[in-house]
Amino acid sequence: MLIHADYRERLKQHFPPLLERIASARPEIIIFPDNSARPFAWLANKLWRAEWGSKPRFLFRSPPSLTAHYSEWQEFVKQLKADRRFAGKRVCVFDDTTAGGTTLDAFFWGLSGHAKEFIPAAFADPARSTAFSAVDELINSPFKFALSALDRTTPVASYRASKRSLAAADWKEIHAEINELAAEILRERRAREGSR
Repeated sequence: MLIHADYRERLKQHFPPLLERIASARPEIIIFPDNSARPFAWLANKLWRAEWGSKPRFLFRSPPSLTAHYSEWQEFVKQLKADRRFAGKRVCVFDDTTAGGTTLDAFFWGLSGHAKEFIPAAFADPARSTAFSAVDELINSPFKFALSALDRTTPVASYRASKRSLAAADWKEIHAEINELAAEILRERRAREGSR
């Protein structure tokens, strides 16, 4: 297994309530920063379709790396503002972690004044860290911020290999593991509903 057992359990426990909070904001588009949040898209797809039927449009879009030159970040923000798919839409950006808030910050500036609503979401807990001012600003702003009660220091990179070095076969295995997890979550939910 490429996903650690403890991380799998955290996903099982905290991902469904987080997804419900995101769904309650009624996003029309959900952007998953690729590659790190791709497994979240797979899990969200399975659970969303089972729970609510049709789902928002899922997109994959990555900002420049943290080591990129500032001009690359400016270009990314400019491209977001020019992308007509986001105009007048409720757009959620669902990231796998909030280590510094840089990704959400870039999407915030790219979608502000362009999208109807910006809904940042992360599988993390800002209460465990004082290291990300962008997230604090978002929490204290009129924007919604959906968070799970998960330690932000445990990124989705709880794969046994570095995300950057994962081969296609590894991604297939992670996809299969996510499908198994989704099936398990749905079976347990049906069992709870059947016992009421």
